[in-house]
Amino acid sequence: MELDDLFKKNRQDGESDNSTLEITDTRKSRLTLEQINKMRRIREAKKLEEYEKLKRIKLQYGGDKGSD
Repeated sequence: MELDDLFKKNRQDGESDNSTLEITDTRKSRLTLEQINKMRRIREAKKLEEYEKLKRIKLQYGGDKGSD
C-alpha cells in the first residue's frame, strides 16, 4: 500500500457526508462503527503526517551534532 493511498482512503469525501442538519432536526445523530473507525483512521493519518513533518524539520534544521 502506498502512503498516498492511505491518505486518499482516510480523507473525508463530500458524498458520504450526511451530517447536514435541518432546522427541524433536534436529536443528535448516532455514530456508527464505520464512522468511528473512519475517524480513527483519519486521526492516525494526521498523526503520521505530523511525525513525518517533524522528522523533515529536524533533518532540515537539526544540523550536525559535532559541529561545535
